[in-house]
Order: sequence, then structure tokens, then C-alpha cells
Amino acid sequence: MDDQELLNNKEQVVDNDDGLKEMQKALKAQADFENALDSGSLKMKDFAVLKEFFKYLKPYLGKFLFGLSLDIIITFFFVIMPKIYGELINYFNGESTIVQLVDGKLNYGVIAGFAAVYIFIAAIAVICMYYNGLILYVTGQYVVHDIRKDLFEHVESLSMAQINAMPAGKFVTRITNDCRGLSNFFTELIVMFFRDILNIIMILIISVLLSWQLSLIFICFLPIIFFLSYIFRKYSKKYFRQQWRLRSDINGFLSENFSGIRTVKIFDKEKTMVKRFDEKNEELRHVYKKQMYIMSFYRPLIFLLQMVAVILVLYFGIVLLQNGAILTIGGVFKSGDLYTFYSYTNQFFGPVQDMAELINSVQSVLTSAERVSALMNVKPSVSDSMGAKKVEEFFPNNPKGEYVEYFESDYKEKSLFKPESLKDKEFVNRSVESRKKNFTRMKGDITFDHVWFAYVGKEWVLKDVSFHINAGETAAFVGSTGAGKSTIIGLIVRNMIPQKGHIYLDGIDINALKIEDIRRNVSQMLQEVFLFSGTIADNIDLFDENPNIDKLNNAIEMVGARKFIDSLDDGINSEVRERGVNFSIGQRQLISFARAIYADPSFMVLDEATANIDTETENIIQDSLKRMRTLGTMVIVAHRLSTIQDADHIYVIDHGVVVEDGNHDSLLKKHGLYYSMYRLQNLEKDLNHQN
Repeated sequence: MDDQELLNNKEQVVDNDDGLKEMQKALKAQADFENALDSGSLKMKDFAVLKEFFKYLKPYLGKFLFGLSLDIIITFFFVIMPKIYGELINYFNGESTIVQLVDGKLNYGVIAGFAAVYIFIAAIAVICMYYNGLILYVTGQYVVHDIRKDLFEHVESLSMAQINAMPAGKFVTRITNDCRGLSNFFTELIVMFFRDILNIIMILIISVLLSWQLSLIFICFLPIIFFLSYIFRKYSKKYFRQQWRLRSDINGFLSENFSGIRTVKIFDKEKTMVKRFDEKNEELRHVYKKQMYIMSFYRPLIFLLQMVAVILVLYFGIVLLQNGAILTIGGVFKSGDLYTFYSYTNQFFGPVQDMAELINSVQSVLTSAERVSALMNVKPSVSDSMGAKKVEEFFPNNPKGEYVEYFESDYKEKSLFKPESLKDKEFVNRSVESRKKNFTRMKGDITFDHVWFAYVGKEWVLKDVSFHINAGETAAFVGSTGAGKSTIIGLIVRNMIPQKGHIYLDGIDINALKIEDIRRNVSQMLQEVFLFSGTIADNIDLFDENPNIDKLNNAIEMVGARKFIDSLDDGINSEVRERGVNFSIGQRQLISFARAIYADPSFMVLDEATANIDTETENIIQDSLKRMRTLGTMVIVAHRLSTIQDADHIYVIDHGVVVEDGNHDSLLKKHGLYYSMYRLQNLEKDLNHQN
């Protein structure tokens, strides 16, 4: 297949190497991510989606079951109380078979005995309720803590293409709101459902033991209630999905709006944004309104059924009293038994009405579970290839670098029942020294061998690109916007996988190397610098648990940031606000350069890192780039040709093809595309000086 045919038939390209197989898997994951993640299109079998989250309950199963066992005691005590009341009424009427009246008079000692039994049962129930609530709530929070941690870790493992497929606000919704929805399931819904079912079962058992005739009233109402619950759940489910989708859209809109608030104000578009928000907000209100119409009808309907049941129980109970009916367990049906049945009728419909609320909550939880599950099940489109190895296995004698192994904030609670501050917890393997590890450094050799790449559903971005960069060299890529320069950077750091061709680092196919080893050897500086809330030091060492102050200061010196940092009251400990808004673009870029140097990389990658800075900062960075060349291989994507004139090799990219290469002087002599770009930029510079 020649190059032109390959261009026209990229969908039919067949290559049996591992890279293409990974890409095919990645494309499927990408499609799943875009199409299924918005929940409404994801049709999982309601409760089946919750099964995969029960594995998080397993480590805490003992505590959880103990908490539920307390529910059995609580429910038994509450169900037995109406029987105690009924027996007391029988005693007042002289009908009790347990305690008889003496000469037709009440014995206050007997009444005190009833009261003592009641108080004892109530006290035990209160104690059980306290520990039941505490154990189940704390256990539920542990479960959700683990789900939230795994979800965040999974999102961090996704490729940039996958992350860019969805607004940041929607990721926030998954990790916060949706995980909170799952929290309700483990801390409240399971408990309420278990307790309500237990109530219904115990009431039915005791009722049948008293009078199977009156018990038939309860039993006849059960299928009616279950049928109504099914109908209401069916109609309410779609509205819950719509609510979750709309809330997620609003979160995404708000996140985007606040990030771009300066642009909104500059173009006087506040009212436009308010209108757009109001449209989304109104749509959400409309869906809530429809949902409330359904639920506001359900609860009164259950209450109506309860009233019908009460009337039937009283009517047939009086008939049984008049006819002297025999109880199931023996004895005559008495007035106290009628009261017991009346209480059980109300007690029976109490859990049923609770289930009306559970319908709302269950739909909310199922929607949250669907969305979290969909995100959890998206496989990273870029991951280690089968059989990928660490750099050390290829180059055991290479120099070593040092890092601190990831530390999970696992801890052991001294007591489940005693609230503790963070410092009171026994942390596991907390020592930084015990977690220091070495990684093998690479030399810095880069080779592209006939590489083709296209984004999903797009035209080829790179077409048969080949080049070689020797270790320690500085190579630059220039070209017009969209030529494919940044794509080359993405392939070097393995954010993407080429559809065809091979990439080699130090002579090893990039697919044969562990991604974590590649990225420990690479520092990348982007055009859009992101600074985290914290301090300048935090943003240079990226919250290193074992920061090296000498190394940090050396990085600051090398990039020429010492002057501006020392001018701040707190120096490297100066506060950095969200996204670094309290620093200029140039200052943020200098911090970014220092961050890259602090990482002590084998490869340094600059992707339009000098595009938006002022002339003074550009001069500082120009000087720092000359010093940085001694650190290792440097790959620069640049729009300003003045920043790459000293590069060892310059590659000119045009429409995904390397059309020229050489150093600055040799390219000027060719009078080609590079020459035209250079003349145009110098002409613009001259015009700016004249103005």
C-alpha cells in the first residue's frame, strides 16, 4: 500500500503490531466513554449495577452485619410493644390470662411491673439504636471513602483524550455528588430497607399467631402496594436520570463559566451567560416538577390504603369480639387484641410509607451507581502494553534517580466509637525514608520510524514521520497551527499511540517500556501553565513529601526566577491562589520551568512554552534554555523562531509531514518554508519596533 492509498483508506489500515491492537481497544473505550457516560443511554439492569460496589463492603462486613443484627433487636422490641399495651388493656378489663384482677380491683404493683418492662425494653432499644446508627454510618463512610478514592485514581489514569472528552465539571459531579448518592445507599437505604422489611415480617408473624383472619387484611394489601411501587418506580426512573444529567450539565457549565469569567466580562456577556444558565436551571426545575407530581400522588395513595385497612381491621375485629372468636394460638379474641391489631395496622403501613420515600432515594442511588460504574469501567486508552518492562531491565547499569513511593493514607482507628483527630490515628508505613525508591534514568535518544497518527474520526495528523534525536541534543519542531507539532510531543510522552509505525526511546520500542518509567524520565512544559493552590515551593516540587531544598533553589536559579521570587514577602513560601491567578503569565511560566528542572529529567519537552510571555520574560527564558541544554535531551515546539535558533536540529512540519530539517543556518540557506517563516516573523518584529 503506497502513501497516497494509505492516506485515503486509513480506516482499512491493517498492522499486526501491539500498538494498533492497543489503539483499537482505546477507540472502543473512547466511544464507550463518550456515548455511555451520560447515564441516560446506559441501560444497566437496575439493582444489578449495585453488585460491583458490594466488594467495597467486604473489608467491613463484620461491623456491618453486627450493626444489622442490632436492627433485629430494635425491631423486635418495637413490634412487641403493642402486644404489651394490649395485654395491659386486657388487664384493665379483667380479660388478661397472664395477670388477674384481685376482687375486681387493679393492682398498682402489676401496673408498675408493666411500666418497668416497657421502660426496660425502651432503654435496650435506645442503646441498640445508638450503636446501630453509629456502626452503620461509620462503616458506610468507610465504603464510600474507598469508592471515591478508587474513582479519583481511575480518572487520573485516563488518557488526556479521554479526559478532554468530557467537561471537568462532570468529573467533579461523579466524584462528589454521585459518590455522595452511593453514600446514602450504604449509610441509610440498606438499613432502612432491612428495618422496614423486618418490621413487616415480624408484624405479619405475630398477627398470624394472634388471628389469621385479621392477618389476611395485611396480606391482601401487600400485592397492591408492591404493584403500585413498581408502577411509580418505572415512571420516576427516567426523571431521576434526567435530573442527574441536568445537574451534571449545570456543574460543567458553572466550572467553564467561572474559568472563563474574564472573557465573559471583557465582551460584556454576563447577561448572555445568565440567560444560558437560566435555561438549564429552568429545565432542571421542570423535570423536578414532573417528578414531584408522581411522588406527591404516591404517598397520599398509600395513606388512603392505610385508612381502608384500619377501617377493615376495626370492623372485622369488632365482629370477632362479638362472636368470641378463637385466637390462632388459643384463647378468646379480646379487646386488648383488637388494640394490638389496630397498632399493627398503623405500624405495618409506617414502613410501607417509608418505602415511598425509598423509591425517590433508590432511583437517585441507582442513577449515581450507573454513572460511577460507567466511569469506573472505562479502560484507559493508553496503558502499559502486555509484557512492558521497567527501564532498569533494559539498562541495569544506567544512573539512578530517586523518588518517594506513593503513600496511601490508610490508617487504623483506635476505636470505632470514639471520634479522633487525624493525629490520633495510627498511620501505616508513614516513614518517608522507608518509601524512597530508585528509578533508572534514560540517556535521551528518540527515534520516530514511519509514524502515522490520526485522532478519532479525524484526518491524518502525522503522515509517515521519521526522525532521530541523539541523546543530549536539542531538537525543535516548527510549523503552522495544526501541522502536528504538539501531536509529536504527545506521542513522545505516550499520551497517545500511533496507528502505524514505531517510536523508540534509547533504541527500545516505546510500547515495551512501562509508562511510569517513561514519565519519570520526562518533564513537560506547556503553553497553558497550571498552578495548584498552595505555595511556590509546592508548585515546583509538586507536593514532594521529601523536598530537596538545594535542588529546588538550583531549579529557581537555572530558570532565572530568583529575582521575582525574592521580591515576594514570603519567597518560595508565598501563597499561590487557584490556577496561579495572583501571578503574571510570565511568572507562572518561570515556575513551570523550575518545576520541570526540579524533576531532574532525561528528556525535557517544551510545547509552545514561550508563546504568551512578554519580551522580558522571553529573554530570561532564552538564557535559561541555554543552561537547561546541559541537563539532557530537549525537544521544543515553538512558534517564535527566536527561541530555537540555537537548536542542534530543527524539523519543519507542514500538514503532518516533515518537509525540511537541519540547523538554523542550513535551513535559511534552503530558502524554503522555514526561511519564509523567519522572514515573516522578523518583518512583524520590525513593524512593531517602527510603531
